[in-house]
Amino acid sequence: MDVRWNSIYLMLKHLLPYKETFDMFLTTQYPRKPSDLELLTPAHWYVAAKLLEFLELFYDATISLSTTSGWLNSLETELTSYLNSDTLQKFDDDFNLLNWWHEHKVTYPVLSILAGDVISVTVSTISSEFAFSLCGRIIEERR
Repeated sequence: MDVRWNSIYLMLKHLLPYKETFDMFLTTQYPRKPSDLELLTPAHWYVAAKLLEFLELFYDATISLSTTSGWLNSLETELTSYLNSDTLQKFDDDFNLLNWWHEHKVTYPVLSILAGDVISVTVSTISSEFAFSLCGRIIEERR
């Protein structure tokens, strides 16, 4: 059975606080003879605690590196700021939208990059039927 390290960490994290409960359950449900081995020895619990400490470093690092809330909140704040500002207005015929975003890239860093990518897309005047047509690209002109 393939078990990932983070699953082991989470299981140990929830197991160790109930050490006494597990010990009590095991002694009442599985009475031992003096010659029997203990099911969970103090050495087992010690290894589990040390393994938990070791895996906790990786778990915390993984969580902190995997989080996206920081930049996502930043983008949401930037978009909200833009939408609530008075910049949304009618512009003159000689207004250059790409220049406007370039001038405001400090105020709206992420939105200005996005706007630059969208605005600078080259517009094609060729119809899609002509651009993807296979007419004339066959060996014979007859179909």
